[in-house]
Amino acid sequence: AKFPSSSLNVLARAQLAQVTNQLAVEEAQKKQEEADAARAAAQARADLLARAGKGEVTLSEMRQALIGKTRAQVSNLLGLPSETASNSWGYRQRMILNPLTNEKYGLMVYFTEGAVQSVDYNRNGGSQ
Repeated sequence: AKFPSSSLNVLARAQLAQVTNQLAVEEAQKKQEEADAARAAAQARADLLARAGKGEVTLSEMRQALIGKTRAQVSNLLGLPSETASNSWGYRQRMILNPLTNEKYGLMVYFTEGAVQSVDYNRNGGSQ
């Protein structure tokens, strides 16, 4: 702006346009990556729920999906529990497969300070 007739003015404008374009490309890539990650997470959630509905999810898979989640996130994923206590929720639906015995169990979710700390078989609902 101070030197409008400078011979470097055209070069500076070209470089500014190049940087602006590069920033726009990077922002678009970031948004695409976030959308892809959200889509993958939604698909993984749907797959987990479909397999849980058939009683085909292992306890370790459910632990991976739930550890660290809040009560709201757990109920959003699994629905309302069959039984509740101050620090635990129980699901009687036989969604967890014990691969050693091929028995199906419900799920117990244990909370500490509002987040899932542990997940185990709910044997109160019996096995199948």
